[in-house]
Amino acid sequence: MVSSHKALLAQAINCFISFIFPFQWKHVLIPILPQSMIDILDAPFPFLIGMEPNSGMEMFDLEHEVIRVELDYG
Repeated sequence: MVSSHKALLAQAINCFISFIFPFQWKHVLIPILPQSMIDILDAPFPFLIGMEPNSGMEMFDLEHEVIRVELDYG
């Protein structure tokens, strides 16, 4: 998931986890990925990761696998 609002990003990921009830997410879950750990996006296992839009993910071909979280204050 990608959002420029860190608080919204963490909440969206936690909401997703609660929406899949009665199932449980048993894989990697990183609510906000630090820039220094960007290489984890190449991992060959399922993950749910939150990150900011300009954090370097353009070097990975993930556009079809990303959920963008938008916040409308209007």
